[in-house]
Amino acid sequence: MDFIPFDYKQPPEEGIYWVAGKRPQFEISADLYGEPTDILTGAEDHYTALVSIRTSEQGMVDFGVIERINLGEVDPLDRVTHYAPFVRPCHPHASRSVKQIAVV
Repeated sequence: MDFIPFDYKQPPEEGIYWVAGKRPQFEISADLYGEPTDILTGAEDHYTALVSIRTSEQGMVDFGVIERINLGEVDPLDRVTHYAPFVRPCHPHASRSVKQIAVV
């Protein structure tokens, strides 16, 4: 799969895409009252996700969740750096020659 650099000013047409990017790491701690606090560590993780990309009337890019657990998501603090079109794979028989299909 070939990824293309993502440009927030000129996003691709609306549709389903694989995206890759960087996600900030947080350290989880508790304050004096026992409430959880998030502290940015300055480090980043790489991620990929299958999302729908839409552009609002105001020109903001929206990354819609397809299926969060198995295919990932783009969080508000994430930075998308690359994208690749989602392409439906061929049926297994479509990639074989006619002779091979007849044998099966």
